[in-house]
Amino acid sequence: MLNHSVGGGTLTSRLFVELREKRGLVYSVRTMLQPLANESLMIGQFATENNKVPTAIELVRREWRQLASGDVSETDIDAAKAFLKGNLPLSLDGTSAMAGRLLAVQRLGLDMDHLTAWNAKVDAVTADLVRALARRLMRPDDLTFAIAGDPTGM
Repeated sequence: MLNHSVGGGTLTSRLFVELREKRGLVYSVRTMLQPLANESLMIGQFATENNKVPTAIELVRREWRQLASGDVSETDIDAAKAFLKGNLPLSLDGTSAMAGRLLAVQRLGLDMDHLTAWNAKVDAVTADLVRALARRLMRPDDLTFAIAGDPTGM
């Protein structure tokens, strides 16, 4: 839910709204989780013109700081829950997608009921849990950016 709120929610995520919708700084922006055996890695990306890179990076850091302070609303959580519950069946739209999801469940050592219990697991997450997670994990000074191109002022 934290990832969805930050940048995984595409058109509704905080990064999309701040960088694309409000300021027109980027062509696209998103974050995604890369699940690993005992943890996940949040990876993000944005595409913009060279001269807008420094401003976009500062705004990403600003959003990270706000999240690190626990600034996650009930509305953010409710939107993330609705998306995550509705997206699971849509993501299983073919044999290959289903096989990939089942392989991920097996590879990560998740319970056999992982997919059938998905909605209950999503509903069990509280805003307080997400805020605590954001306070613990969102460290703007630890963000690392790999930059392609020749941005101004970098």
